[in-house]
Amino acid sequence: MVLFDDRTTVSPGFKFKDADLLGMPLHVIVGDKNLKNGQIELKERATGKRWTAPAESVVDEVVAWVK
Repeated sequence: MVLFDDRTTVSPGFKFKDADLLGMPLHVIVGDKNLKNGQIELKERATGKRWTAPAESVVDEVVAWVK
């Protein structure tokens, strides 16, 4: 399942809290700072592990994480 949270009336922190409450196992965070560097941040909910991946290969990164 993919949930794209495009709400403009709530803060990013509120969105992250909702994603945790819904049990989303992986957050793919597209933010201005990382995107300027061509990176996208990923966060594993169970461990809290965070890492970045090049924007052009983020789909491959997610597929590898699922496997």
